[in-house]
Amino acid sequence: MPNSVVVTGEDPSGRPIVSVVAIMRYDISPAGRCIPLGPLRSDLQSEIMEYTGIVYPGKFHPPLLKRDIDCYVWRGHTDIIVQGTVRTEQPVQSLPVDLACAGSQVRFELNVVATGDRWVEHGPAGLRLTSPEPFTEMPMRYDRAYGGFDAHAETKFTDPAELAEMCMMSGQTDERIASDYAYPRNPAGKGYLVDLDGAHGLPWPNLEFPGERLSLSHLAAPMDQWGRRPYPACFAWFSHAWFPRIGFLGVLPVVQDDKIPDAELRMGLFNDGFPDASLFEPVDHAYAQGAHPYLRRHRLVGDEKIRITNMSLDARDFHLHLPASPPKIFIRQFSDSERSAPTVLDCVFVETDLNQVSLIWRGTLPAAQPHLPRGWHQFYEARVVW
Repeated sequence: MPNSVVVTGEDPSGRPIVSVVAIMRYDISPAGRCIPLGPLRSDLQSEIMEYTGIVYPGKFHPPLLKRDIDCYVWRGHTDIIVQGTVRTEQPVQSLPVDLACAGSQVRFELNVVATGDRWVEHGPAGLRLTSPEPFTEMPMRYDRAYGGFDAHAETKFTDPAELAEMCMMSGQTDERIASDYAYPRNPAGKGYLVDLDGAHGLPWPNLEFPGERLSLSHLAAPMDQWGRRPYPACFAWFSHAWFPRIGFLGVLPVVQDDKIPDAELRMGLFNDGFPDASLFEPVDHAYAQGAHPYLRRHRLVGDEKIRITNMSLDARDFHLHLPASPPKIFIRQFSDSERSAPTVLDCVFVETDLNQVSLIWRGTLPAAQPHLPRGWHQFYEARVVW
């Protein structure tokens, strides 16, 4: 596999474009400096990878994205993804995990609280949470964040024959991956409840945003009110079939009044007229953004310093200083002369368990011809200078 590839498509205005996507992977020194590994270990990912071996209760096994593909023709912002393990030297019940990024053009911080396993139980005064179990390690994955599937409500409200027919038609017989009773923003998580009768024994999310924590007083909500539920807290890849990402394909899960939830409107991901958009319109380029919606809102340039608390191999803070010099990308189209393509940083993928980071750069030019002939690849040449 190469560490650069030519792809064609359209920009957000519909103009035909040609892009060269290039990747470089780096080891990270103790001081946070990036040491290039070279193209032999920096191949572009061309297939979606999903986690295997995650244990879910029952037969509902939603897929969980481990790695997105790299070769998108356009991304409007830089995806920032952190994959790894929350660690502490001594067992704790709760631990802050902070992701901070600072550079010449961007500065932000996102905070998550990691808490040991808890469950909902019946107490003398009603529902209560068990005390958190101490932990020293916790994966930064969406199965530990808010979300999930209300199996009790599905059994209670769905006709068994109708459910069996639906499962048979979709091929979901032993391990189901879809349900109307799953949280559209994260069907793989914990804590999502439609009917309060299913509260006893409900696992509580381990990863939460401090300002968006789940509460016992607002534990259950009708299916069409999922838009008001807490956002899943995680720094990892956001799956293609989850909302809002699937919304960029024109799909809106059943929601109250058929309106985009306030959270997505505040982030500017959609406008109020979205549900009326035609499903035959071109795919929104925002679908290519694989980071958490909170981590795909900035454009990094490559000089940023990143700090992640409690996610290094030795349980200390993880520091990273991105290389300040982007690659130079040149494109030749058909018989035209080679031209330099403006270069942008499309993805920063940090793997703290490997002590590595992968940077995906993109150089884009207007396409020389709006319609490509058969075998068009032979008419394009790309050169990447690191």
